[in-house]
Amino acid sequence: MNELPPMTQLDYMVSTNETLMLKAFLPYISADFAPFLAIYIKYSELMSTINLFKDNKNVFKKCKSQDFFQDIIGALAPYVPEKDRQTFETLGNMKNIMETFEQYKDLFDGDSAESLFEAFAGRMDNGF
Repeated sequence: MNELPPMTQLDYMVSTNETLMLKAFLPYISADFAPFLAIYIKYSELMSTINLFKDNKNVFKKCKSQDFFQDIIGALAPYVPEKDRQTFETLGNMKNIMETFEQYKDLFDGDSAESLFEAFAGRMDNGF
């Protein structure tokens, strides 16, 4: 069985122990009653969400990290489907590659950088 993704911060804020227990109980009740219980659970969560934001529009703590992009990648990673995981991880790594390139781009002018890449490509062709 595939492992379920973790609950999100919003899930923790709007779910109660009662709604979580009802969700866990849902597969064990009759097929005739299950849709009504599922609708009740979602309605209960909707009302909790409305009440959560009614008085406090800023309920989520702001990210204070200097690497905001990596924080987003980390937060989304558990929910990315397995078939897209490789692409998603590559996206996260591309930012690191771009930042590294930005740090060192001033060391080379256009011609130097081009010759560096050619030299590297030549080493790769020679088995290094």
